[in-house]
Amino acid sequence: MRKSFTHGQIHWRNMSNKTSLARDTASYVKDISIYTARGRPKTNLSHHGGLILIFLSIIGISSTSPLFAQSSLRHRKLQDQDEYEKIRTSEQQVLEALFTAAGGNDWANDDNWMVVTAADGAAGNASNGVCSWYGITCTSEGFVEKVELSDNNLRGAVPLHGLIRMPHLKVLKLDGNSLMFRSSSQLSSEDPSENTTTATASINPAVWEGRIFNELYMESMEGDTAAASGGGGGTVTSNLQYIDLSESDALGGTFSNLMEITSTFSSQFIYFPRLSDLYLSGCRLHGDFPNMAQLATFGSTLERCSLDDNGLTGTISTDFGTTMTNLRVFTASGNDLEGNLSAFGELVKIRHLNLRGNSFTGTIPEKLRCEDSTSGATLLEKLDLSRQRGISSAGTTGLTGTLPSFSQCEDLRRLDLSHNQLGGQVSENFLQSVDPLIFESASLSSNLIEGELPGKPLVRFDADAIDLRDNRITSLEIDLICDSSRSGAIAAFGCDAVLCPPGTYARIGRQEEADEPCLPCDIDTQSQYWGSISCGNDQSVGTESAPSTTPLDTPVNTPLYNEGPVIEKDVLLELYDATGGEDWFNKVGWATESTPICEWYGIQCAEDGTVESIDLGGNNLALVDGKTLPTSLFYLPSLKYLILKENTLFKYSNAELEFFKDIGAANLLEALDLSSTGLSGVSGIQGGVTLNEIHLDFNDFAGSTIPNELYSLNRLRILTMDSSNVSGKINGVFNFLKNLQVFSANDNKLDGSLLQGGYLSTLSTLRLRNNSLTGTLPTSLNLFVSLSVLDLSRQKSDESPGLEGPLLEFSQMPNLKRLDLSDNSLSGPIPGFFLAGVDPDMFEYADLAENSLVSSIPVGLKSIFSKVYLQNNKITSVDQICESALKGSNLEFFGCDAILCSPGTYNYLGRSQSYDNPCEQCNISGGAQFFGSTSCEAPKELNPKDAIELIYSSCGGPNWISSTNWMSGNVPVCQWEGIQCSGDGSIVEISLRSNGLKNAFPAREIFQAIPTLTALALEGNDVDFLFESIQDISAELTSLDLTNTNLASFDGIDIFPNLAELYAGNNAITGEFPRDILKLSNLKRLVISFNNLDGLLPDDIGTSLGKVELLVLHHNNFSGALPSSLGKLSSVHYLELQSNAFSGEIPSDLAQLSELWGIDLSDQVSKGGGFTGNLTSFNTMSGLKRLDLSKNKLEGSIPSDFLSTVETSSFEKLDLSSNLLSGKLELPSILSGIPFSSMNFSDNRFSGISADLCGNDCAMVLCAPTTFSPTGRQPSSAEYCEHCPTAVYWGTTTCPGISPTPSPIDPLPESINEKDILKSIYDSCRGEDWFNSENWMSSENICDWYGVTCTPFQDSVQSLVLSDNNLVNEVPTEVFQLPYLETLILDSNGITVDFTSIKYAFKLSSLDLSSTDLFSVEGIENAPNLLTLDISQNDFQKSIPKEIFSLTTLQQLFMGDNDFRTSIPSNIGDLKNLRLLSCPSSMLTGSIPSNIGALIDLVHINLEDNSLTGSLPLDLENLYSLTFVDASDNTLEGQLPSFSAMKNIRRLDLSNNAFSQSIPEDFLSNVNPLFFDYLDLSNNFIVGEVPSILAHFE
Repeated sequence: MRKSFTHGQIHWRNMSNKTSLARDTASYVKDISIYTARGRPKTNLSHHGGLILIFLSIIGISSTSPLFAQSSLRHRKLQDQDEYEKIRTSEQQVLEALFTAAGGNDWANDDNWMVVTAADGAAGNASNGVCSWYGITCTSEGFVEKVELSDNNLRGAVPLHGLIRMPHLKVLKLDGNSLMFRSSSQLSSEDPSENTTTATASINPAVWEGRIFNELYMESMEGDTAAASGGGGGTVTSNLQYIDLSESDALGGTFSNLMEITSTFSSQFIYFPRLSDLYLSGCRLHGDFPNMAQLATFGSTLERCSLDDNGLTGTISTDFGTTMTNLRVFTASGNDLEGNLSAFGELVKIRHLNLRGNSFTGTIPEKLRCEDSTSGATLLEKLDLSRQRGISSAGTTGLTGTLPSFSQCEDLRRLDLSHNQLGGQVSENFLQSVDPLIFESASLSSNLIEGELPGKPLVRFDADAIDLRDNRITSLEIDLICDSSRSGAIAAFGCDAVLCPPGTYARIGRQEEADEPCLPCDIDTQSQYWGSISCGNDQSVGTESAPSTTPLDTPVNTPLYNEGPVIEKDVLLELYDATGGEDWFNKVGWATESTPICEWYGIQCAEDGTVESIDLGGNNLALVDGKTLPTSLFYLPSLKYLILKENTLFKYSNAELEFFKDIGAANLLEALDLSSTGLSGVSGIQGGVTLNEIHLDFNDFAGSTIPNELYSLNRLRILTMDSSNVSGKINGVFNFLKNLQVFSANDNKLDGSLLQGGYLSTLSTLRLRNNSLTGTLPTSLNLFVSLSVLDLSRQKSDESPGLEGPLLEFSQMPNLKRLDLSDNSLSGPIPGFFLAGVDPDMFEYADLAENSLVSSIPVGLKSIFSKVYLQNNKITSVDQICESALKGSNLEFFGCDAILCSPGTYNYLGRSQSYDNPCEQCNISGGAQFFGSTSCEAPKELNPKDAIELIYSSCGGPNWISSTNWMSGNVPVCQWEGIQCSGDGSIVEISLRSNGLKNAFPAREIFQAIPTLTALALEGNDVDFLFESIQDISAELTSLDLTNTNLASFDGIDIFPNLAELYAGNNAITGEFPRDILKLSNLKRLVISFNNLDGLLPDDIGTSLGKVELLVLHHNNFSGALPSSLGKLSSVHYLELQSNAFSGEIPSDLAQLSELWGIDLSDQVSKGGGFTGNLTSFNTMSGLKRLDLSKNKLEGSIPSDFLSTVETSSFEKLDLSSNLLSGKLELPSILSGIPFSSMNFSDNRFSGISADLCGNDCAMVLCAPTTFSPTGRQPSSAEYCEHCPTAVYWGTTTCPGISPTPSPIDPLPESINEKDILKSIYDSCRGEDWFNSENWMSSENICDWYGVTCTPFQDSVQSLVLSDNNLVNEVPTEVFQLPYLETLILDSNGITVDFTSIKYAFKLSSLDLSSTDLFSVEGIENAPNLLTLDISQNDFQKSIPKEIFSLTTLQQLFMGDNDFRTSIPSNIGDLKNLRLLSCPSSMLTGSIPSNIGALIDLVHINLEDNSLTGSLPLDLENLYSLTFVDASDNTLEGQLPSFSAMKNIRRLDLSNNAFSQSIPEDFLSNVNPLFFDYLDLSNNFIVGEVPSILAHFE
């Protein structure tokens, strides 16, 4: 059904006077009918008479209506309800006009447009009316604030000025559509007054919208605008901040036309004083670059401006730089701008300048070289001046002069000056201030740079970071540049990795890969310089330079046909003669006078008789010697389709250069098929900007990358390049061809990982079969929601494993019909929701054959099981799917063999689907060992070394952090790092902790080949481990560490009956306590903390795990009462159950655990639980050293025999804080030997303290009533408990009257609309480009928006998690005004953050900003309650942010992988509550300050891989709570501390330092060997004997 107006239809008669159009509307009203949305009549909007009725209905308002008022009116408080309603009604009318003028019925999304009831216009009904229309966002008052209709198939002539005058409009996004924005002069020329009612059909609807808007607008001004003569002049102020009209086929005129478009009919011009973003790329603008009067229209607030890929010409005035004072990003690539560059040196805030592909000449000005200290150009991060083609007065092309050194450009990351005529030598100081860690590339290729290449500037960067090919380099400073100790390609290929030596050449001027060496020229003089890319005309390598990942921006001028009208018959005859027409297979009609050309074979014509299509595919066209394919074809004015496939058309080198040079003249050309024509390149094709379909299959591109020229064709919907001998990466396809629907490049040499850098929501077909792709399936593939066909099969070869890692779910792809991932190395289980979203009736097949998939087939595939091919994987079960899938199907009588042939059987299909192909018995021992075998071959027997090598190849060995001796043929495997063997050479232990392993761990092969393996440690690696894959193998493993891996399930772990140690904390395991663990009767240590396990603990946990000595289940979600069987754990020493949701009383059975050393049952309250009842006496546990029952609901008084049998000299900690204990605090006298600092009784309900306990000075135990302190007791002898009149009990830690905890809402500067805050994040951070923005900006509850988690009862945002989601720009400070926000995780995005409002984030406890573009945290010091902060992997340089040390509430601080280049500040000790400090690989210098000893609660400290010096401070030994210390890979020296006071330490790594002298005799003397994990003192200068005390450790 077509849309129709529902607010009312107004029928007009006898309209003839345009001046009365807006004033006397009532006299023309014949009939007004109001229809509801459900009962609206059908209106044919394509009927011209209907258009008159529709557009004249726009003016159905009074003559005093303020349609869109001037700035003063816009901010004036509305005087009455009528005025409010009229403005909203006027906005609605303009949007209705937009809908009709832009073909609304054909929009990609027109949700709710034109659906308006009579009540919707009422004030106070802001959520109704236009505010619910797709792409429209309103203010809280209901005024239009944003119009966002990008890529929505808008088409037609739209008067832009009608939109931009909306008084509250801030954002206008119409990019990616096919619009013509009509100027007022164009509209004026179409005068409706010339028509009568009998000629109304010719009126352009856009004309009426423009005239109506103008007349009503002028009447609304009410004197606010100073009128020019005639009452019409003046300037109108717009509130717009963001305009994007790019890639919309929009203007097609000059910049002056654009100015006209924003003007009214009475000479008012719009002024944009708030505009920060202007995007006009690909708008077909031409003519001179705007003058200052035109630029001033956009104001000095402009920060980002893009004018790429237009036809702008002329020079740039120096005033440009002085006017655009806030410009940070300016791109104008692909134009024809000329003159010098001096104007750009005046842009004082410019960070990104891209002028690629213009006609600038002269030298690079000082201010762009960072050589002028007064210039802001030193802020430059990216500078692209490449491919200048202007010709100077001296006859030179492009930029000239000596290559600048850019020695003071500290922030420069990317520099491109290629394809100019820069000369001179590379300076010794070239890029000397640039940080090599952040620098990306400098392209200096194809210039005139000469002389010797100095080593100093090059050795700071990787070999491929600076591109100097195709210059006049005569020599290299070889000793420095080609030093074999350098890493990467230089280590492998020597100087050839930098530049090919004279007499040789390579496609890219150097060697990057072993199979692409520098090749010798036939004659040395053909290649006399370093870095040649060819050997001259007789030995060309076919490409000028290696394509980059950016499109070729050089514009191709559209030639004009200057020799009179095109004679189409002559053009066709020229084609006939050039391609041997007499020998064509079919030439019916051709070259005959009597036959019209429209009847010639292969020719189709348009209605006007002009040639529209040429289809001569497979017709034996063969280029005649001496002829070239005629370019005149592109001058056929109506040509849309040119199909010349399967002919011999490109016989000569570079023939395409001649052919494509005039393709820009074919301004209607849509489809081009040159498959199998001998094509070897497409230079010039970028001029075919109208192309949306290109076929280049079965050609030979000589191993070059996908041509960059194609990336400029942003209208492309279909691109095929099967069997065309292309290689390299495919990133550009997904980064630049944003409208692509079909991409096929089967049977080529494409390599690297898939889809790094972009994704296409429009893509329906992706075929990349038989290439050399590697890496894992990127999760972004799940976002290709339009995919119908995906073929990534046959990437595996003898040289490459192909695609690896886990199989994706593909569960959100309802359109998917064909999926082929066969013949790769995918591993792991098939996801439970695999293909859950496909239509079973429409789905055709999923081919997963020839991979390494394991485990069982999910039941969810039962409706399509016959269409899923899984032969030759490692499937071990079909039980779950078998019965449910076969029941009622025509394959039911084949049994489970219809799914897959069972182990020990096989056939050529791997399944039985007819009587002709039953599964046959395999009589070879061990043959056909998995479900779905297609052969009866015996499995390859792996020996132990083969299996170990398989870990390296499967788990990313080349990228491991350390792999000493691995894959070394002359070193025994027992000497490979991490491998330990027994005396007879059998492998008994594999330990590869935190070593950068990834992908699926080959568990089956390892345990099958190494039956002697007893210990496996993979902690801290990104690996998948599946117990189900080894169900039929006998394993002797006794110790397994899978901490912080990708472990998702314990199913099948009972395969290890001898397992004594299981470490699996910090994973993502969900569900109830794993029953398979209860089968491990020999287990002694069980650590599964920091997971998402829930439910009750099994009743039989104590009887099943009777040998357990260490039970660590903390930080899960277990609930309910503790089972009494815990009392059966007679050997348990430590019981750590904190941070769960247990409830009920502490079972009395725990009194039987006489061997207990430590009990932690703390903090059950935070997750809704809490132990209740009276405090247990624990008087039978004489060995108890630690007891923590804090944050529960325990009541009553402390028992008189509480802890009466403990040994006080070794007792370490007692914490009863935050309970409901009451009465007088009294302790048994035996506890008097425990220092008060080791006990905590705060935040209970104690009414007094026994005098025996503290005498008259009890503040050191607990603060008295009416006083408080943050610890509940007197901090020190020099500090006192503070006065607090509201403190009723002893030990109060907070005092609302003195240090208030503010309301989360009241202090905020204004009332909070959480949805608006989230929308502001979406707008500021380019939400339209996010990888996942499900439900954002929709009418769905914000709690259903991707990444948002809400509080249980208020539907307020509790956490916001948008990790690695392609956010960019600055996160608005309003995010901190979300009143209940506790967790904010924005890591791995290109963002910065405004912390101004963080002072209002009273509930924010966790903030993760790692791996962003953060370079400052100014303002973060005002965060009131922050507990965890992660700013690792950022851009902090030369200092640790001082603001961090004001965050005294911090408990965890992550700052690793930064570039601090400074020492640790002494005020680190101010962070009194810190429990974790992690700052590895951050270039820290100096010594570790002694103040670190003030961090008495510190548990974990990691300072590895820095440049720390000096000795370890003695104060470090005061940190009794430390369990983890890593200070490896520094330059620490002196005597090792004894660490004898650190009873809790479990891991100590001081390797790779300069410690000397001997190990102290009491080294680690008080550490319990049972719970100690490891000690590493390797690679130091330690001497003497190893103390005998270390014999206690394994």
